[in-house]
Amino acid sequence: MDSPLTSLGLAQAESLSILLRKENLNAIYTSPSPRAVKTAEIIRGDREIPLFKSENLYEIDLGSWEGHSQSDIEKSDPVQFKTFWANPERYRPKQGENFYDVKKRALSFFSRIVDTHPDQNILIVSHAVVLNCF
Repeated sequence: MDSPLTSLGLAQAESLSILLRKENLNAIYTSPSPRAVKTAEIIRGDREIPLFKSENLYEIDLGSWEGHSQSDIEKSDPVQFKTFWANPERYRPKQGENFYDVKKRALSFFSRIVDTHPDQNILIVSHAVVLNCF
């Protein structure tokens, strides 16, 4: 779900902004999720770095699990829940995406970014499953 950045997330984005301040970034690509965009904007600061939003960088679509707590999902769908965490390559939801779907989507887009920005420094702001695919 599109939850806002927590106070911890805001602090982490500020820390990254300080760490990356001296980096020569040619572009920033971000998930359109409000928390990802906010993170990208904080890191960019007042620098004039182009910021591109792409749905290819959205987090995994968890289908019917969206909006439910982990404990609720574990109770209602224990086999898939365990598979999701223990053997993600075997996770096959009835709705939403599996890890292969995310990998295919993200890596294809990543290749386009690399082709568009040869020999440039690019920052990608996304989510856990997408970044793990990279």
